[in-house]
Amino acid sequence: MATANLGLGITAAGVTASLGISQSGEGEIKQQPTAPMGYAGPISTDTDRVITTTSVNPLIVALDYVTIFWAAGMARDKVQSVTGADLNVIKLSSGGAEAEGDALPADVTACIIAKEAVVDVTVDGDVILAIATATDARGSLSFRSGADVLIVTQEYLVLAPYYWIDGGDVANELTGNPVTSIRVATADITQDQIISIGILYDSVV
Repeated sequence: MATANLGLGITAAGVTASLGISQSGEGEIKQQPTAPMGYAGPISTDTDRVITTTSVNPLIVALDYVTIFWAAGMARDKVQSVTGADLNVIKLSSGGAEAEGDALPADVTACIIAKEAVVDVTVDGDVILAIATATDARGSLSFRSGADVLIVTQEYLVLAPYYWIDGGDVANELTGNPVTSIRVATADITQDQIISIGILYDSVV
């Protein structure tokens, strides 16, 4: 039997107060995909959906799915074309046809664009008891069903990591959905990042 534990506590003047939640399930899923490093650069225009990275881009190519990070938001889109001598002019889907998430920011906003990695999973959202994630940089996790249909996207922040456990204050946003894949991306522009994902469940689909 697998278990998940969430512990919250504080000690003041020698007095400890704690609140803990524990869940037990029939099985668990553990995945550690590597999310390719991102590339920084301004968005040329939010209407033309072009990001020009400030360095050579040897990785992102047309038809890739990417996550775009900026200070006040995060979005996902599909690459339409990659041009320029350094392959650093990245045009996103025409008219935002593949766009998800926040509206892209105004012209010349500093952004990070990163190719997504795909994790194949098979679990019913109704039987998930806990989710834990860990990585060393800002990132995104998009839980999806069927033919890449978005269920929910969660942002991972180093000081506020994404997790969920049944019995807490937050409802299970995966309820009613079979999860078939998780798309992950990192905002780290210095190196690839391993994004560890642990899922505790009662039974698989």
